[in-house]
Amino acid sequence: MIELTDDGPGERMFYAADATVMECFVFTVLGDDVRDDLDLPYLEFPAGPADIAPHYHLGEVVNGWRTLLCAGSPVAAAPGDHASLSVLVPLSHCLGFGLDELKQSFLHQRGAPLLRGGRYAPRPR
Repeated sequence: MIELTDDGPGERMFYAADATVMECFVFTVLGDDVRDDLDLPYLEFPAGPADIAPHYHLGEVVNGWRTLLCAGSPVAAAPGDHASLSVLVPLSHCLGFGLDELKQSFLHQRGAPLLRGGRYAPRPR
């Protein structure tokens, strides 16, 4: 995904291994805007390395990019050391939910079923 700018070509901001990963990423990016438009409270997504979903792990930052891996295979990559965590950690949890469940989460007052008590809820699958 390329972030477009008014004055020319943009910068790469995210790599996805497949369309499902890209859909989840776009949902998380647009979800905040939808919540804001509906006057729903901002959802705080835990994004520390210890908050990564089971079966996923984070690679080291290489050439400015950090990779999200599952079973040793790359799933997604985002730029930056700390900024990448705010993208990849929530994404690791979102990938365990269907798009309908993600939609429900962003429209729910407290983020259910994705969040429970301000923490990530167990995966339904």
